[in-house]
Amino acid sequence: MKSGSILDLKHAAALNPSICFQANNPDFLDKADIIVFAAGANLKIKESRTEVIQPNISLVQDWLEHFKSENNPWLINATNPVDPITRVFVESGKFKKEKILGAGTLLDSARLNFWLEENFELPNGAANALVLGEHGEKLVICTDNSWIGKKLLSEFIIENKIEIQQLINSIQTAASLIKATQDATYYGIAASLVKIIEGILVPNPKKIFSLSVASSVKDGWDLGNVVISLPVKIASKGFKIEPAEKFSEEIRLEIRNISEFLEQQWKNVQLKGNN
Repeated sequence: MKSGSILDLKHAAALNPSICFQANNPDFLDKADIIVFAAGANLKIKESRTEVIQPNISLVQDWLEHFKSENNPWLINATNPVDPITRVFVESGKFKKEKILGAGTLLDSARLNFWLEENFELPNGAANALVLGEHGEKLVICTDNSWIGKKLLSEFIIENKIEIQQLINSIQTAASLIKATQDATYYGIAASLVKIIEGILVPNPKKIFSLSVASSVKDGWDLGNVVISLPVKIASKGFKIEPAEKFSEEIRLEIRNISEFLEQQWKNVQLKGNN
């Protein structure tokens, strides 16, 4: 981090005596309870997240070579493409699987909530959409597990003659609209990370997050080693994935198809030690 940015943040921390800001000191990682990884190559306008997969995976592997911890910390990944990058952390063996989270489609869900509330003049917080799958690319909108007030999203879209593709487009064009005037998205992902950290520090047993995680046979998704955004509840000792049986067969099939695509993408990645 540049010295000017460090000084600016220290000034901000001075306004709140409960905050102690430190930077560029890897010794603090040894005792951290929560680590947020957000380093990586910036995407250019119209550049796909997958175009930075190899340099970002190499960056993560270099960092992991020197990482050690005494605290069994949580690892939250925000680096794109978020699913395969989070998988690198899972397969490194340096963190407990149930404490590794990728930002996943949490921001995609928020973008859909915003679009619904903005276009249908709904009060703030009325939309509670759940978007799963691959962040920004192959998205699955769970209309029977999403709500507009007390009404299912599946009912709302029929009443308002909304096409599912229209909802997906509203999510996928959001990042491009932001990058038309700045080089990256900052505040949406930052707020998403804050929400995840809040979920760890003050668990809400009813709150469902759409996050990049590794599934298991036990939760019914059984997607092998693939990391993909699934419905997750966060507890103090680790996350738990919502059972697949709570979702329609159509949703489960879409998730499986996306996981197969991600697995094929993974096979084309060059990992250290696999040459």
